[in-house]
Amino acid sequence: MESITAEQAKKQEGKQVGISLSGCICDIINGRINEEEVEEIIAMTGMDISRKEGLEAVIDFYKNSAYWEKCPEEAAETCRRLWGKGKPSTSSSTPRARLSSPLSTAYVLNCGSPL
Repeated sequence: MESITAEQAKKQEGKQVGISLSGCICDIINGRINEEEVEEIIAMTGMDISRKEGLEAVIDFYKNSAYWEKCPEEAAETCRRLWGKGKPSTSSSTPRARLSSPLSTAYVLNCGSPL
């Protein structure tokens, strides 16, 4: 498994790699990051989102929690749109462990507060 450094991540043409599905959606909804800048979201939900049913279970969880309580429908639609582009992943080929060093929030999306 190949590791990437913070510098390598920074050089990915301004693209962002997220390490929190709920946090990345928060950052997009709140305008902290442009959706087009998101290269990948390494979702650590503990649930399989490779199929639509798994994704919908995760969305339902976040919609009914504090994560997306202020605008659950907008967050759900954003999540579905990104999933349709193959951006959220729970694949074993892209775990957080692949990162050889912690990346600063300038290069990794990770919202600290709910919507």
